[in-house]
Amino acid sequence: YLDSKASLADGRRIAVEHAAESPTLQEIAEVLEHLGYTPALEDKRYPRNALARGRVRVNLKDAPTGELT
Repeated sequence: YLDSKASLADGRRIAVEHAAESPTLQEIAEVLEHLGYTPALEDKRYPRNALARGRVRVNLKDAPTGELT
């Protein structure tokens, strides 16, 4: 979703000027931690690209109140 080298047909979901070149899961997790979020890395495979493994999940809502963080 974030790889600037991928085309829209390959699965990039954001504009190239906002994308990063070949980001790794660890790099994405580090950025999220720096921004104050608590990322969770999961082992997942995608049918479109079986070699790409992993997913980063982020809870954007506060558990007790349900408000966005």
